[in-house]
Amino acid sequence: MIIKKPETESVNIGALSLDIQIERTKRKKTISLQIKDNKLIIKAPKLVSRKSLDELIQRKKNWIRQREIGSLLITKNFTLEAKLTNCL
Repeated sequence: MIIKKPETESVNIGALSLDIQIERTKRKKTISLQIKDNKLIIKAPKLVSRKSLDELIQRKKNWIRQREIGSLLITKNFTLEAKLTNCL
């Protein structure tokens, strides 16, 4: 069994700069997008072309931007709460 490392690179969506991690598998039938730790994770079937993935990113850029901004706000709130808790 050969385990292949996922493809990684960066993409700019408006003012956001995100790392992209593309995971391909034979078993997956659909494409999924996930935002985690300032990274866009794309899970896709092996047969889906890179061009199709790029087009999907462009079609979903508003969704990606909303999720990334939301995750940044959550992270900042947790950091702020942690600092306030440590001060008390």
